[in-house]
This record gives sequence, structure tokens and C-alpha cells, in this order.
Amino acid sequence: ITIIVVAVPEGLPMAVTMALAFATTQMLKDSNLVRVLAACETMGNATAICSDKTGTLTQNKMTITEGTLAQEEFESPEKSKEWSEKVDKKNVLSLIFEGIALNSTAFEGKDENGKEDFVGSKTECALLAFSKNLGSNYEDLRHDATVAKVYPFASKRKTMTTIVEVKENSAPSTSQSDYRIHVKGASEIVLESCKYYMDSKGESHKLNKEAQVKVNGIISSYADKALRTIALAYRDISKSEYKKYSDDEPPLEELTLIGIVGIMDPLRPGVVESVTAFREAGVFVRMITGDNLNTAKAIARNAGILTKGGVAITGPELRNMSVEEQRNIIPRLQALMWGRAVNDGVRKFLTFQLTVNIAAVVLSFISAIGSENAESILSAVQLLWVNLIMDTLAALALATEPPTQDLLYRKPISKYAHLINYRMAKMILGQAIFQIIVNLIVIYLGPRIFHLGDSEYDAEVLRTMVFNVFVFLQVFNEINCRRIDNTINVFKDMFDNWIFIAVQVAVVVGQYLIVTFGGIAFKTVPLSLNQWLITVLIGSLSIPVGTVIRLLPDCGCENKFNEEAKPLASYSRMHWESAIGDVRDELRVYSLLRRKRGSKSREINKRSNTQDSESTAFNAHNSNYGAIGHENHQKNRFADLVKNAKKFNQQNAHDNSDNDN
Repeated sequence: ITIIVVAVPEGLPMAVTMALAFATTQMLKDSNLVRVLAACETMGNATAICSDKTGTLTQNKMTITEGTLAQEEFESPEKSKEWSEKVDKKNVLSLIFEGIALNSTAFEGKDENGKEDFVGSKTECALLAFSKNLGSNYEDLRHDATVAKVYPFASKRKTMTTIVEVKENSAPSTSQSDYRIHVKGASEIVLESCKYYMDSKGESHKLNKEAQVKVNGIISSYADKALRTIALAYRDISKSEYKKYSDDEPPLEELTLIGIVGIMDPLRPGVVESVTAFREAGVFVRMITGDNLNTAKAIARNAGILTKGGVAITGPELRNMSVEEQRNIIPRLQALMWGRAVNDGVRKFLTFQLTVNIAAVVLSFISAIGSENAESILSAVQLLWVNLIMDTLAALALATEPPTQDLLYRKPISKYAHLINYRMAKMILGQAIFQIIVNLIVIYLGPRIFHLGDSEYDAEVLRTMVFNVFVFLQVFNEINCRRIDNTINVFKDMFDNWIFIAVQVAVVVGQYLIVTFGGIAFKTVPLSLNQWLITVLIGSLSIPVGTVIRLLPDCGCENKFNEEAKPLASYSRMHWESAIGDVRDELRVYSLLRRKRGSKSREINKRSNTQDSESTAFNAHNSNYGAIGHENHQKNRFADLVKNAKKFNQQNAHDNSDNDN
């Protein structure tokens, strides 16, 4: 029974759970919240990362650095005041200040560090800071204005629109108007809605093709500098026009373009290094942003995401792609490392446990056969202690190994790959054979090697030394199992995992107490200092033996052994919708189908051909594998299912009555 207890790897599920739970806790410290425990393992197999730009790749600290407003440009924030002297203050500057202040939800307050700053959308904060630098007071403008309608920013339309009542002597106003529409948003979107543009005197001109080409050139030049381009526009309308507008869609038509500003959002420190690390790990990084395509390209180049031969596409182009082309995973670099660490933790534990299992079972079996009283050299209590070492304590030590940078220098492992690869199998068999040979030598040649007599006490000493050798072989092999690749230095980063060190110390202390004070319970006797040194030295041979095993040539076996396993059979053709799946097992019709599948198959096929208009309920080749109403396919599948099931039951009952007659 003890051998069975030792041989059954009951600690494997615990090792998996412990590795996932530990990784989840540690990932939270890296600002990665994992809601589903099994997702940790999936992260290690990630091959693509989709990342937002603003606040993820960049610092989300936006500043207007360049702009072209009212056909006058400034090339730096310091030159913005010179720009303000070139434009009409009443007709242009006041209009820009009004649009920035009223078409915004940001406000001035204290940030998270208690410093006075603008709070809200970082784009709006940059605009408010720009107007404040030129002497505008947004609070006064908001206090004096009457806002009629607000259309908040939406990612679909990429604009924000506010309609305000026009005050007397408000400028510019070329015609009698009651309301004014202020619009800001993505430059290419706003430009499409503009019919006019404003000059430095506040006069409107037709936005012809030549003017559009000029504006597009400005947008492209800013975007090439990795600047986020925002367009400002307005339109004056009458009261009757105002009443025509709905509350759902903003009135984006016949606008007057005020100008374009370029907003700088610097990259976060370490972004370039992280992207490089991802690439070395065989993971592609993709950036997703609502910015102008040229802006996105420039930032992606600066971050190292867009390289030579890379592709940049817009949202509409992406929507037209196939589902296979759109598959993406969204973890961060630390999440990827922890995911791979979870996979490796389970493999390390499995390598260690299978080695102990093979060695313990074979050693117990051979020693029992060779013994006069058919008794194993390792007692039941000793084997239970070994079982504790290789299950609970080993899972705690090996499944909590933190990730290292080395994990990023290899390609992702397929989820269909074999759990035990060639290097693991080589280490398991090599160490198991070595441990069996060493222990058999100690058992049968020990009295001669260690100069022990034939007394009963010397026999107890030999049993204790065999037990001690076996345990310390596992202690040092556990260090060896920290690396499941061909890395020679198994001590690298060992002291970074205090749990592993604590487990090793606990096992050594526990072994000392068992040998010294175990007595009758553990069938041990105290050993001398020389005997302790000899057994520990023999156990430490696991380290150099592991090195030799790693240096053994693969002889072409690795590729064959690591051939990916095939995916399991899928039930995708028989996919059930949740509503139908809940009642599937409760419907008597399916049990009837299964029971009469052989005898009634021809009758069912004949009936389905002659009554096709009524039902094709149970055609196994149908992609929905259930009741399909021809006219109400998408309207009410559940109702069709019940209706057709009743028909089938009635027909089946009719057939049974005919057979009885």
C-alpha cells in the first residue's frame, strides 16, 4: 500500500493549482489582475500582444507643441504667444478660447499628487493649458455661457460637439445666428465635415481642393513627428436649424475649420526595451489607437513596434479581414513571463516526482525480493516521508519559481505540445537509473565499503545510511530540476526564491531529526559525523550527474519526441446554443433517437425527404444539430425545437401503434 501511495502522483494537481495561485498573486504586484486562474497558463503561450497607445505605450502627459490655427502656425509652445499676436483677437482668439473652454469637460484641480493641474481627458487638459498660457480664463467663459446641447466624445465618431447660445456682439458672426456649434476631434474626421476655413482675420473662405490638400499636408507633417492631431471647428446656426437636430447624432456638416493642433505624448520609459524583449521571446506586439494613421506609424516606429516590412491598417480595413487574421491575445510582458513560469513550474515538478517515483518503486521492489524476509530496505514510514518531500514540499519549492529573463529568449510552446519533452525524459530516466544503481551499491556493497559488521546494529546503520542517501539524492536532484533546459548552471537565481531555500532547509532539518531521534518509529539509528558526510556527499552526486545528462547528445531524438500532439476531437459541428443546451438532456426525443438510431435510420431519412417542409429537425449533418424552422431560423430556435420534438414524438407513437397492431 505504501508503494502505491508513493507511486501515485497525487501531488500533481496541487502543484498545478499552487503554481497558478502563486503566479496570480505575484502578477498582481506587477499590476496584472487575473480573474480566471487558468488564464495564467494561457499567457505563457501568447504569440501576439495588442496594446493601446495612450497611457500604455505613452505617458499620457499631453502638450500642444505645434499648431496651425486661422492659417497661422507656431512651431513650439514658446512661440504660441507670437502666434497670438498675428491673429485677430476679437474674431479669432476669442472664438478659439470659447471653443476650447465650452467644448470640454476637463477642469482645474489637484492631481493625485496634490499638485494644481488640469483634471480630465488629457487631450482636453492640453487644450485648456494652451489657452491658459495665452491668458484665457476658462471658468469665466463657462460661467457666462449657456450650453444648449452636448454630444460627448465617442470612439465611433471620434469627436465632441457642444451647442451654445450666441451672446450679443459675439464674434465672428457673418449672419444673424442664435446658436453656435463647437466641434473638436480627430483631424481627418472633422476635416471631412468642413465646408469652409477661417483666416487670421476671422473671415471664412471656401474649403476647395487646394485648401484641403494644404490642410492634409499639415496633418501629415504633424503625424510624421508622432504628434496627435486635433482639429477645431465651429458653425453658427439659427433657432429653426437648431430645432431640427436630434439628441443622438451631432450636427457635423458645413463646419468652418479653425485649425489643427499637434499634441505630443512622449513614450513611457522602458517601452522600447520591453518591445525588444517581446520580439526576442517570439511575441508580436501590435498597437491599437484611435489616432491618425500616420501618427500611429510614427509612434510605433519610435517604440520599435513598426519595423521594416511591418503593416499599419485602419479600422475599416481590419473589419474587412477574416476572423483568423483578427485573433489576438492581450497580456503584458510580465504576464507573459509568469504564464511561461507556470508551465515550467509544472514541468519541473513532474520531472522531480517521476524520478522519485521510479527510483522508490524499483528500489523497494528489488530490495524486497533480495531480502530474506521479503522486506523493503525503505520502511513504510520512511516512504511516507519521501512522499511528503516529493509531493507537498516539492510542489511548494518548484511551482513557486519566479520568472526570469531567460523565459523571453525562447519561442512560445504550443498548447498541443507534449507535457514531457525529450530533455525532461532524458533527465528523468538518467537520474532514476543513477539513483537505483547508487542505492543498490550501498545496500549490497555498503558493509564492505563502510566497514560495517554483521551485527543487528550494523544492519540498522546500513538501513539508515541507505535512507539518508536516498533522501539527499532527492534534495540535490530538486536543485537539479530547477532547470529543465540544457543550462549547466542549476544554481543560477536559486536564492531569489526564498520558498525554495526554506523548503530545502526544512527537508534537511527534518531528515536530521528523523535520523537522529526517529528511533523505532522510523527504524533509524543515529549516524556518526563521517557517515553523515558520506551520505550527503553521495547524494550531491546528483548535480554532476545532471550535468553529464544535459551534455549527452540528442542523437536526433528530440525532434521526434517533441512532435506536437494532435488536437483532441472537437464538437464544434455540434455546437449547442445555451438555451437549447440547457434542455437538451431533458428531451425524451433524443433518447429515442439514440435507441432507434440503427433500426429507424432508413425510415427517418425517408420521412425527412418527404416532409422536408415540415421539419429537418434531427439531421446529424446540420451545422446546428437541432430543430431548424425554415422561416423562423433566427427568430425562435427554442420554440422550433419544442415544436419539432413534439411532432417527432407523435410520429414515433403512431409508428409504435402500427407495429403493435
